[in-house]
Amino acid sequence: MPGTHKIGMSARVEDFDVTYSTQHEKLGAITVEGLSLELEVAVIYRPVVSELYQLETEIGPSYYDEVIGPEARSTVRGVVARTSFTKLVPGCAEVEDAIETDLRRRTAGKHVEIASVVVERLDLPKEVAEAMRRRVEARLQP
Repeated sequence: MPGTHKIGMSARVEDFDVTYSTQHEKLGAITVEGLSLELEVAVIYRPVVSELYQLETEIGPSYYDEVIGPEARSTVRGVVARTSFTKLVPGCAEVEDAIETDLRRRTAGKHVEIASVVVERLDLPKEVAEAMRRRVEARLQP
């Protein structure tokens, strides 16, 4: 529930946004074929309301920078490293599900909830994109 939540027994009040937030991560990764690419993913997350005290005392208010961000970047690189570039297209449910599942596993017990991970953008090297374009054009010609 949104609002101010008292953390623990002290008079101190820490303000945690408990609504869903979205962070965009831009990073480079290498596919199973050794192809280097750039991609952007959106991570949708929030703290677990019933665990705000633990989140504050164990991690603190910068929990995205401390836990979710590093784990998200590592998870994306790991999933891409075991995936062929032909399966890496923005919005590919199979890849997004693999990233989301791994990220949830890696952040378990860290008092945060991962709602979703979306691959928003994928940039292949120019020569690969051009070769794919030529292949598609060749199929379309009679």
